[in-house]
Amino acid sequence: SSSLETMEKSLRDFAVTSGGDAYGVGYPLTISQLKNVVGENSLSQSIKVGDELIKLQKQQINLTRFYQNNEFIFLGQGKITSANLRVKDGFIQGQYCLGNNLTILVKNENIALLKNNLPVLTVPDSILMLDSKKFIGINNQDNNLGKTVLILGKKAISTWRSKNGLKLFSPQRLGYNIKQRLL
Repeated sequence: SSSLETMEKSLRDFAVTSGGDAYGVGYPLTISQLKNVVGENSLSQSIKVGDELIKLQKQQINLTRFYQNNEFIFLGQGKITSANLRVKDGFIQGQYCLGNNLTILVKNENIALLKNNLPVLTVPDSILMLDSKKFIGINNQDNNLGKTVLILGKKAISTWRSKNGLKLFSPQRLGYNIKQRLL
């Protein structure tokens, strides 16, 4: 495990030093290791979500059907009123504020949704933001200030919800001092 972490740190440091535009081909994991961390049929599920987004954009399905078909939970919506994100140690880190009471903490991915500074949902479950007008996902590298978004949650695969998975993929381990909260 430590050799994998060392390799990731080296690659991340290289990316930071080169201005963030570095790509690595391959990943230092075996197929058996991948089977323990990547959800079964995850590629097929990703393609399905993409197909469903296209149907949503073309108004062939409504939001409720989109949520149901993809096991998403609607958590709220709001306008991004501040986006305090910066690159630090190879990660996009910071937070989005949506109105007066919603905050999304970011470390490349959306790590936690807070309401009135209390956790609503944290990793390892997924927190997704969807542009409420275009029905496309919000990319944390883009300028998202002023966009109105839908906030969705989705349960993580069982590997990430196991005792070891919860310990490894927790807000605390990712640098946020908040209690883990799952769907």
